[in-house]
Amino acid sequence: MRAPICIDNKKTAFLLREALRKSGATQSFLSSNIGVNQSQVSRLLNGRFERRTKIVNALCIYLKVNPVFRKKAIKLRNYPDLASCLDEVLDGTRKRERAIIRLLKSAQTLA
Repeated sequence: MRAPICIDNKKTAFLLREALRKSGATQSFLSSNIGVNQSQVSRLLNGRFERRTKIVNALCIYLKVNPVFRKKAIKLRNYPDLASCLDEVLDGTRKRERAIIRLLKSAQTLA
């Protein structure tokens, strides 16, 4: 399973704030140009968002900022059935570990 790619809200917000500062525009001016409330612009510029939305895209386009992305870590505790299965199957040997890795990689073609 590949780690999902998600927007890095803190780094993207920093770039947006810097671009806004360099442009000399205000949050109110920006909000009226992209058609959202000034409070939403403020929230986004402070990094209080979790995913890429139409408003984030509009801000990035207007301020000519490329959003920053990162791989989101997958936590095994979020998949208790998989964790339990691995506990049962893994016996601590490298041979068994490599066999399971080969099996999982071959399953990618099934999806």
